[in-house]
Amino acid sequence: MRARETPVKIPFDSLTLRATVQELAPVLTGGYVQDIRQPEASDIWLDIRNRGHNIWMILSCDARFARVHLTARRPRNPGTPPPFCMVLRKYIRDGRITAVRQRDFDRVFEMEIERRDALGEPVSYTLIAELMGKHSNLILIDAHGVVLDAAKRITHRVNRIRQILPNRHYTPPPRQEDHLSPFHNDPLTVLHEELAALQTFPLTDADQDCLISLLVETFLGMSPFLAQEIVTRVQYASSLQEGLREVWKQIFDAARCNDYAPVRVTYQYRVAGAYPFPVAQIPAQQQRPAASLNEALDQAFDTQMARAAFYAAASDLKARIEQEIRRLDRQRESAWRSLQEIANAERHRRYGELILAHAWRIAPGAERAVVLDYFDPATPEISIPLDPERNAPQNAEAYFQRYHRARRNEAMIQQMLQQAEEAVARLEQARDRLTDWLTTGQETVDSVRELRAELVQKGLLRASEIGDAEKHTAPDFEGHRIKRYTTPEGYEILVGESATANDFLTTRVARPDDLWLHVRAATSAHVVIRTQGHPANVPGSVIEQAALLCARNSSQKHSRLVAVDCTLKKYVRKPRGSPPGSVDYQRETTLHVNPQD
Repeated sequence: MRARETPVKIPFDSLTLRATVQELAPVLTGGYVQDIRQPEASDIWLDIRNRGHNIWMILSCDARFARVHLTARRPRNPGTPPPFCMVLRKYIRDGRITAVRQRDFDRVFEMEIERRDALGEPVSYTLIAELMGKHSNLILIDAHGVVLDAAKRITHRVNRIRQILPNRHYTPPPRQEDHLSPFHNDPLTVLHEELAALQTFPLTDADQDCLISLLVETFLGMSPFLAQEIVTRVQYASSLQEGLREVWKQIFDAARCNDYAPVRVTYQYRVAGAYPFPVAQIPAQQQRPAASLNEALDQAFDTQMARAAFYAAASDLKARIEQEIRRLDRQRESAWRSLQEIANAERHRRYGELILAHAWRIAPGAERAVVLDYFDPATPEISIPLDPERNAPQNAEAYFQRYHRARRNEAMIQQMLQQAEEAVARLEQARDRLTDWLTTGQETVDSVRELRAELVQKGLLRASEIGDAEKHTAPDFEGHRIKRYTTPEGYEILVGESATANDFLTTRVARPDDLWLHVRAATSAHVVIRTQGHPANVPGSVIEQAALLCARNSSQKHSRLVAVDCTLKKYVRKPRGSPPGSVDYQRETTLHVNPQD
């Protein structure tokens, strides 16, 4: 089996968690939880003070990036903390960490935190991180094992057997059991003699797959990646038993003694992964020793999430470009049909003249008129289609109208066709650039944003494509109907969709230095531009985009010109006793926009 030459996703498996906990224990034990933040629904950040130093730690239950490790970054602090963050602050903020551990050899991390209650009595809580792919979760339980809350509440509709809800007793994740296996389930406690139960055979490709499946199904916490690593290491051994015993000693005996040699795995000069031991299935030139597994994991996940964000943004923009190309193709096809119709315009004029010349011969209600074509020297007879509900002069007038309409539209259609062809050519170039970026993976999400902003500025993408609008419910906005847009410049625009949502957005979500917009003297959505405390730095294009969104979500959305007021949120006041969404504001400036743009 050859070492892999392509980037491979190194999982945060049970072995990685064990090595991480071994580094975390002396650093965190005895420390105090000073601050708790939840910038994303799946991520909890803890600010821990221990021995005169502040340490940031992340616990994530993201389906793709579930992990636990120290981090050198500082998270943003949302204006409104989600409910799970508020529960954590209520029970464990200012608490002292008494223990961190891994449950057995499973992907379950536990942190015990002790805090004094209102009577001064010590009370213990446990923060649990279940790091199991799409089933990952963060759970807080009390000393009696009762769930206080979880990042993902699991109801009976999701799992009838194991529900994770407040006031229910916590049940650990089920462990895999293989009753037919002669081995102990925990790879750290398996006896070397038990490995001899495997039948001796040369490791062919088919046997390798069977052995990988056997290891994964038999041993607790055995990830497919770790099983592949074991098989890769034993392939050159004289016998399977000897190879397994030697590899078991290299990996699990060392893990039992906390004797690790963490490595950074690099790809294209970036840290793409980290593991507690050098990896045999990856070329040695892509691996570098790491002084700390936590530091290597922090760098690796930064790279992985940046790449994931890039691929998501690039794929989304590519899909938008292809959608716009399809729209322009339909427009071009329509233009070609119109030009073909224009080519027949002279025939329509001739039909009108011939109908008038033979009007005395055309009976009322006729569907066709057979007349002599005076425009042809041979004067042949031709058949002209008629509308039976019209008389002869009316049919002639209809043909004259089609002739004049075609002649009037010819120049416009030619210009529209040329513009559409030029736009398609530029969009195809942008799509090819994105295809190259997705193939090489060399660019960043900022490159995608710049390309999208360039396409919007040049009018190649419509204004409605300025960003992704998503309906947000709890925990971000506690169930209120508020849309979030992200502009190409990176600014966040929030739009309320109802009176109560407007009220919540203005009074609970918006910060004093955020920009606030409303249509003048009319009913409209409340619109907020997040300024991060720097309203003067917001570009005029972003304010115009927000004004368009405000106008399109108002009673004036069908007007040609709408006045939209813009002011700082700190100048907006809700009168006492007023209905939801009703406010007073001052120091506004007024923009005039066309919702049809």
